[in-house]
Amino acid sequence: MSKGFSNFINIILLWKRFIITLTILITILATIVAYLIPVEYKAQTVVTTPPENFSALSNLTGLMSTKSGGNILGAKMFGIGGNNTDFLYGLLNSRSVLLKVAKKYNLFKYYKVDDWDHDKLLKKFTKDLSFEPNEFDFMEISVINKDPKLAADIANYFVYLLDSLNIKINNESARNNRIFIETRYIKNVQDMKAIEEKMYEFQKKYKVIVVPEQLEVSFKMAAELEAQYLQYEIQANLLKETVGENSPQYKNILTQLTMLKNKINELKNSDKISESNVLLPFKGLPDISIEYFRLYREMQIQSKIMEILLPMYEQAKVEENKSIPTVVVIDKAIPPSQKYYPKRAFIILAAFFLTLFLAIFMSISGYNYLRIEQPGNNFEQKMLSFYKKLAIIFKV
Repeated sequence: MSKGFSNFINIILLWKRFIITLTILITILATIVAYLIPVEYKAQTVVTTPPENFSALSNLTGLMSTKSGGNILGAKMFGIGGNNTDFLYGLLNSRSVLLKVAKKYNLFKYYKVDDWDHDKLLKKFTKDLSFEPNEFDFMEISVINKDPKLAADIANYFVYLLDSLNIKINNESARNNRIFIETRYIKNVQDMKAIEEKMYEFQKKYKVIVVPEQLEVSFKMAAELEAQYLQYEIQANLLKETVGENSPQYKNILTQLTMLKNKINELKNSDKISESNVLLPFKGLPDISIEYFRLYREMQIQSKIMEILLPMYEQAKVEENKSIPTVVVIDKAIPPSQKYYPKRAFIILAAFFLTLFLAIFMSISGYNYLRIEQPGNNFEQKMLSFYKKLAIIFKV
């Protein structure tokens, strides 16, 4: 055993009464203080957002993406995407939510704060709150209070406010979306009605029902008339050579040729629809066709727009009025049975070891000061006087 360690042991033994007395006294005082500190409890609830929170509107924007080749605009329009968890944390820490909780449970009285001093209340209240993700990335809402039941009630009320406010905000967003879609839908209905009226006037004016089909019939009829004319022309030439121009057969063929020629000329040169409303006059075909196809194209465009907007509009009305929970409670807060604060054992043990260390330090210091025969300054004189009194009291 070294000389230094032997001296240390001798000093401890010499000042043992002082060390034991001081350590026990401070430890007793720390124990009394630890049991005088008001007990506080920590209630905790664990929540998360639905893992697959697909709304009807998000499905519609997905449908739009398959048709148009992208859904970036749709996602921005309907608020799809983004970090929803950060948004929920923001709601929990908002001033309006905190004050609503404080007023409901009269925390002004609990924290001994005037009703008008909101800033002071929030400063104290937020020290007893914790909104953090756990190791599973779920949201933990913790509340510390002297009353375990009140702590659990406040934690659960935070969940209620979080869900109700999130639903309200989502519904407000859905309402804005519905108004936007409704405005565009109404315009589409008006445009569709206008183009239908134009198509009706066009059909009424030209007695046209369906241009492509009627064109096909007209061309087919013209081709048949031309073929018949050619056939009768060949027969007329044969009869002229065989029976002569004055024969009744030849004159009959000429009459039929004249009728066919007039019919062909009427079909090609007339600008009027035939009495059957089927054959279109070739003379006005370019103007009729281009006007028809413009009207038809516009009608198809408006129909496609209607095809997209109508289901979106119906779903937007559903989204506006739905109240599906947006927060899933994993663990509901219950009144805790074990205290959260103070940590009495920690306080007592900390006081014990700190006092023991201080007492040993003072013992070594006292031993060194008592060995000074002639103190050199006032401080050494005072310390020497102090340790002499301790030595007399504890019989060192």
